[in-house]
Amino acid sequence: MFAQLPAAVHRCAIEAYIASASHHGLQADEMAMLADPWSDGEGQAAFYRQIDQADKEYTAVLEPLMARLQVPTHIVWGENDTWIPVDRAQRLHETIPHSTLKLVPQAGHLIQLDAPVALATTMRRWLDFVSMDSRPSQ
Repeated sequence: MFAQLPAAVHRCAIEAYIASASHHGLQADEMAMLADPWSDGEGQAAFYRQIDQADKEYTAVLEPLMARLQVPTHIVWGENDTWIPVDRAQRLHETIPHSTLKLVPQAGHLIQLDAPVALATTMRRWLDFVSMDSRPSQ
Protein backbone atom coordinates (compact mmCIF):
# COMPACT_ATOMS: atom_id res chain seq x y z
CA MET A 1 0.00 0.00 0.00
CA PHE A 2 2.68 2.55 1.02
CA ALA A 3 4.74 1.72 -2.04
CA GLN A 4 1.81 3.04 -4.11
CA LEU A 5 1.67 6.47 -2.44
CA PRO A 6 1.83 9.46 -4.77
CA ALA A 7 5.41 10.72 -5.04
CA ALA A 8 4.73 14.00 -3.19
CA VAL A 9 3.04 12.23 -0.28
CA HIS A 10 5.84 9.69 -0.11
CA ARG A 11 8.46 12.46 -0.10
CA CYS A 12 6.73 14.16 2.84
CA ALA A 13 6.51 10.85 4.71
CA ILE A 14 10.15 9.98 4.08
CA GLU A 15 11.32 13.43 5.16
CA ALA A 16 9.30 13.22 8.38
CA TYR A 17 10.73 9.77 9.06
CA ILE A 18 14.31 10.88 8.44
CA ALA A 19 13.86 14.09 10.44
CA SER A 20 12.94 12.01 13.49
CA ALA A 21 16.46 10.54 13.49
CA SER A 22 18.16 13.89 14.07
CA HIS A 23 18.33 15.52 17.48
CA HIS A 24 19.03 19.03 16.15
CA GLY A 25 17.16 18.96 12.85
CA LEU A 26 18.62 18.77 9.38
CA GLN A 27 19.69 21.38 6.87
CA ALA A 28 17.98 21.23 3.47
CA ASP A 29 21.07 19.76 1.79
CA GLU A 30 21.40 17.08 4.48
CA MET A 31 17.74 16.12 4.09
CA ALA A 32 18.13 15.95 0.32
CA MET A 33 21.23 13.75 0.65
CA LEU A 34 19.31 11.30 2.83
CA ALA A 35 15.88 11.42 1.17
CA ASP A 36 16.76 11.60 -2.54
CA PRO A 37 17.83 7.94 -2.90
CA TRP A 38 14.43 6.84 -1.58
CA SER A 39 12.38 9.27 -3.67
CA ASP A 40 12.17 7.82 -7.17
CA GLY A 41 9.99 4.82 -8.02
CA GLU A 42 12.71 2.27 -7.34
CA GLY A 43 13.78 3.97 -4.12
CA GLN A 44 10.22 4.27 -2.86
CA ALA A 45 9.58 0.55 -3.33
CA ALA A 46 12.93 -0.32 -1.73
CA PHE A 47 12.26 1.93 1.26
CA TYR A 48 8.96 0.27 2.13
CA ARG A 49 10.41 -3.17 1.45
CA GLN A 50 13.20 -2.38 3.95
CA ILE A 51 10.70 -1.18 6.54
CA ASP A 52 8.57 -4.27 6.02
CA GLN A 53 11.59 -6.56 6.48
CA ALA A 54 12.87 -4.89 9.64
CA ASP A 55 12.72 -7.59 12.28
CA LYS A 56 14.66 -8.03 15.51
CA GLU A 57 14.85 -11.73 14.64
CA TYR A 58 17.60 -10.96 12.11
CA THR A 59 19.84 -9.32 14.69
CA ALA A 60 18.89 -11.71 17.48
CA VAL A 61 20.64 -14.57 15.68
CA LEU A 62 23.88 -12.55 15.74
CA GLU A 63 23.78 -11.63 19.43
CA PRO A 64 25.25 -14.92 20.71
CA LEU A 65 28.15 -14.52 18.28
CA MET A 66 29.07 -11.08 19.59
CA ALA A 67 30.56 -12.56 22.76
CA ARG A 68 33.19 -14.23 20.57
CA LEU A 69 34.46 -11.00 19.00
CA GLN A 70 38.18 -10.56 19.51
CA VAL A 71 38.70 -7.31 17.62
CA PRO A 72 38.80 -3.84 19.14
CA THR A 73 35.26 -2.52 19.19
CA HIS A 74 34.17 1.01 20.05
CA ILE A 75 30.46 1.69 20.29
CA VAL A 76 29.53 5.33 19.69
CA TRP A 77 25.89 6.22 20.28
CA GLY A 78 23.86 9.42 20.36
CA GLU A 79 22.31 9.96 23.78
CA ASN A 80 19.16 11.25 22.10
CA ASP A 81 18.74 8.43 19.56
CA THR A 82 14.99 8.05 19.05
CA TRP A 83 15.33 5.22 16.54
CA ILE A 84 17.38 2.78 18.60
CA PRO A 85 17.28 3.39 22.36
CA VAL A 86 20.49 4.01 24.30
CA ASP A 87 19.92 0.87 26.37
CA ARG A 88 20.80 -1.11 23.22
CA ALA A 89 24.23 0.52 23.22
CA GLN A 90 24.76 -0.58 26.79
CA ARG A 91 23.59 -4.10 25.90
CA LEU A 92 26.05 -4.26 23.00
CA HIS A 93 28.83 -3.03 25.26
CA GLU A 94 28.04 -5.70 27.85
CA THR A 95 27.91 -8.40 25.17
CA ILE A 96 31.09 -7.58 23.23
CA PRO A 97 34.22 -8.42 25.25
CA HIS A 98 36.62 -5.56 25.92
CA SER A 99 34.46 -3.11 24.00
CA THR A 100 34.31 0.55 24.87
CA LEU A 101 31.23 2.74 24.81
CA LYS A 102 30.92 6.48 24.26
CA LEU A 103 27.55 8.17 24.51
CA VAL A 104 27.57 11.47 22.67
CA PRO A 105 25.39 14.19 24.21
CA GLN A 106 23.10 16.25 22.02
CA ALA A 107 23.15 13.65 19.24
CA GLY A 108 20.51 11.37 17.83
CA HIS A 109 20.65 8.45 15.41
CA LEU A 110 22.22 10.68 12.78
CA ILE A 111 25.21 11.34 15.01
CA GLN A 112 27.46 12.13 12.06
CA LEU A 113 25.21 15.11 11.24
CA ASP A 114 24.14 16.05 14.78
CA ALA A 115 27.61 16.03 16.33
CA PRO A 116 30.30 15.60 13.67
CA VAL A 117 33.11 17.13 15.74
CA ALA A 118 32.27 15.05 18.81
CA LEU A 119 32.08 11.91 16.66
CA ALA A 120 35.39 12.62 14.93
CA THR A 121 37.06 13.45 18.24
CA THR A 122 35.91 10.30 20.00
CA MET A 123 36.89 8.13 17.04
CA ARG A 124 40.32 9.78 16.78
CA ARG A 125 40.95 9.27 20.51
CA TRP A 126 39.86 5.65 20.32
CA LEU A 127 41.96 4.96 17.22
CA ASP A 128 44.99 6.54 18.93
CA PHE A 129 44.34 4.39 22.00
CA VAL A 130 43.95 1.21 19.96
CA SER A 131 47.06 1.88 17.92
CA MET A 132 49.10 2.58 21.07
CA ASP A 133 47.71 -0.57 22.71
CA SER A 134 48.60 -2.75 19.70
CA ARG A 135 52.23 -1.67 19.40
CA PRO A 136 54.75 -4.38 20.19
CA SER A 137 56.49 -4.07 23.53
CA GLN A 138 60.09 -2.90 23.34
